[in-house]
Amino acid sequence: MFHTEPLINFLSTMSLAVALTGAVQAVMQRRDTAMFRVLAGFFIATILTEMGEALGPSIAHGPTLVVLNALWIIGAASALPLLWLYISLLTSSGGQWPDHLWAHFLAPGIAVTLFVLAFIIPVADRNILLGDQNGALSEIGFAVGVGFEGFALFIVIAQWLFYLTLSARRLLRYRSRLKNVFASTEGRELRWVAVIIGIGGAYWLLSFLFLMLDLTGLVADVPEVPEYALNLVVSGILVVWGLRQRPNLMPEQKSPGTEAATKYAKSALTGEM
Repeated sequence: MFHTEPLINFLSTMSLAVALTGAVQAVMQRRDTAMFRVLAGFFIATILTEMGEALGPSIAHGPTLVVLNALWIIGAASALPLLWLYISLLTSSGGQWPDHLWAHFLAPGIAVTLFVLAFIIPVADRNILLGDQNGALSEIGFAVGVGFEGFALFIVIAQWLFYLTLSARRLLRYRSRLKNVFASTEGRELRWVAVIIGIGGAYWLLSFLFLMLDLTGLVADVPEVPEYALNLVVSGILVVWGLRQRPNLMPEQKSPGTEAATKYAKSALTGEM
């Protein structure tokens, strides 16, 4: 029987390395800094989702492993809002931030709250939730466990679908505006963004299907290899294309006198005149 744990660990480690490279490169960008800081945030969220699986085998047990596994919920809740925000800034005409931005970070805020609560509950409850021991949970331990499970199984999946839909709509509107600005839109349509949205859609579909199979008891052991493989592909595309992309609808910055110099370029006037 083929064991998937080594393959999952390899894919997760590769995703972690690629995301770490992307985060460093995004922070070092000197143009369109707001957009690239958001992209760096997405890479950091990806790192949080991969740390538990990538580093877990080298940490058999203990508080560190608990932290790494609990960080997953923060990364999972933050990744799609940050990806949508990056696409919004990339396709904007003046670098405008979306309206009501705070509302898009309610889910990450809830995830951070659950993460903190996981370390406030009694140690016995924490060990039961992690499967290290058997026993009855206290009321607060039961509430935190339900919160983690409900958030991971339902809220995050619904959130992914919501932001993938927003991203697709944003890309379609951007392409429509391109036709009003440029005679030829070749090379400006951000096809790689469409690929990411398509991969994200496949990821969501697999996650939803596996969730339904798991809840109905039809499949006891849900395969995780596709999930980690798609994570690696998305991170790789964003490192290759996202880091070198610039907003196509941003107004060009011209130095003083450039327009006049162009207008009289074929005349006999000197530069001073």
